[in-house]
Amino acid sequence: MEKYRRLPSPADGIEFHFCRNVACANFGQPPSPGPKWAKSTIADTYRLSGGKSSTIVLICKLCGTSVPVKSNAALAEELNRLWSPLTEKSVHCPTVGCLGGSIRRHGTTQAGQARYRCLSCGKTFTLRKRVPRRSRRPGLDAQILTLLTNKVPMRRICEAADVGPAVLYNQIDRCHELAVRFAARHERRLLSPEGAPARVYLAVDRQEHIFNWGSSLDRRNVVLRTVASSDNNTGYVFGAHLDFDPNLEPETVERQAILAGDYDRPYPFRKFARVWLQQEYTDAFHTLRRLRKRQQGSGSMVADLAQTYRDADSTDAQDAVDQRLPSLGMQVHSEYTLYAHFWFLARLLRHVEKIRVFMDLDTGMRAACLGAFAQRVQARTIDVFFVRIRKDLTVSQKKTLKSAAEHRLRVKMQEMGSADRGAAIQAVMEDRLREMIAVGDQGDRWLLHPFPDMSEPEKAVCHLTPRDGYDTGHLAALYRKASLHSIDKFFMQVRRRLSVLERPVRSANAARVWHGYSAYNPAVAARLLDLFRIVHNYVLIGQDGRTPAMRLGLASGPYRVEELLSLRDVGKE
Repeated sequence: MEKYRRLPSPADGIEFHFCRNVACANFGQPPSPGPKWAKSTIADTYRLSGGKSSTIVLICKLCGTSVPVKSNAALAEELNRLWSPLTEKSVHCPTVGCLGGSIRRHGTTQAGQARYRCLSCGKTFTLRKRVPRRSRRPGLDAQILTLLTNKVPMRRICEAADVGPAVLYNQIDRCHELAVRFAARHERRLLSPEGAPARVYLAVDRQEHIFNWGSSLDRRNVVLRTVASSDNNTGYVFGAHLDFDPNLEPETVERQAILAGDYDRPYPFRKFARVWLQQEYTDAFHTLRRLRKRQQGSGSMVADLAQTYRDADSTDAQDAVDQRLPSLGMQVHSEYTLYAHFWFLARLLRHVEKIRVFMDLDTGMRAACLGAFAQRVQARTIDVFFVRIRKDLTVSQKKTLKSAAEHRLRVKMQEMGSADRGAAIQAVMEDRLREMIAVGDQGDRWLLHPFPDMSEPEKAVCHLTPRDGYDTGHLAALYRKASLHSIDKFFMQVRRRLSVLERPVRSANAARVWHGYSAYNPAVAARLLDLFRIVHNYVLIGQDGRTPAMRLGLASGPYRVEELLSLRDVGKE
């Protein structure tokens, strides 16, 4: 066991392990792995705690901040999975035995798809698979995508489009391939300094999805979570990633994990650390169910904040699942999807001048965000905020809070002798900056937002990257901008526009839920999430007559669904 008792090695330039306290000298500085475990010594400024049967934690000796030890290789694998749609595929000759020394463009097909010719063997080919004859009906792709993103159930789509289930699922795969290629062509512009926006105000949150059981012999649900980020100014959703890998086969991975000795290793050093193995899932079942019981009924906002910090410290960002694993594909540890999502954002938005991140007080968010954006934090080109919103209030309670806020504003305006609402709001925010409360072991300072609205009725905000140089007015303006409204709106539309991801209804057994329209295969839901994100960004028009892509500068006009599925450039970039 001695060889496993060190920190995991960096992988593909990713190093997860360093102090997350931005005020500490160890922030962004990883330790050097040491050979000794008995004395828990890694470097002069860090130490290890835990072992094979418990979570291994890296503890900073300078400030006491702890960071869970994770697999850098697993994080790199997950990041590669999330980034793969943006990777330009290399072109190879499909002829068996051909060396394919030189490939050149050779016109286009009637559908506008690029055709290539191999100069070694002379074969011409395209990059897409041949479309089955029964799926070639003109307009079928667009019709099915429109129905899918307008909450029409699968069986009703088959009736409306006059297709069978096999054709429908083939069309979902085809629409997904074409739409993802369309979005990647536009989003690659963000990778250049000329195409990146100057400012981005990211809202980040997670949403839980419950999938129906496929057999009456095992009526346990599959529970997966999506992590997504959107820009509060434009509404553009940069990514919506489900903690599920459809390309892995559970039995094969389980067999390979046993041969590799994964069950005898600490979690961060396993070959398959990224995905849930069957035995570790079973072991985690009771712990996660106890966590669910502790999280119920927190009471006030301050009590809710304190309880969330305690749960985060005790559970180390464990997945909130208590049912069963998917039978097709494999569930990814949700913290790895969360971490990879922030590394994905850091890579995608690397040329953005200033980034503000507003994220839910969710377990693992701090480690994920500050880990991915450590260099930006040190360069002072990013500000990171926790935002906590009470979501269990009734409409009457929301109206009462909003009325109290209006009264508070009128009183301030009278004190100032001014009718300027904006100036009065700014003044109240500056007053609240002097009344913040400290919560958690790191003494995070929270501002109780004085001006709630119906969508965010009771809100608290914490600045995780405080620094010298911001005057009170600038800080108050940043706190005023703190919101999760764009990502909450996107998640609401996911529920309302995708029938397979509609919130299910609980059965008499509170541990089980069933919905007649829910998906059985998470891979289908993952494709529909991708499709709806693209439709949301490029097709759906807001009250200002523009799409999120237009506001971000990635499109000059709205696209039609047919254009998302076309292989031609349509001149709106």
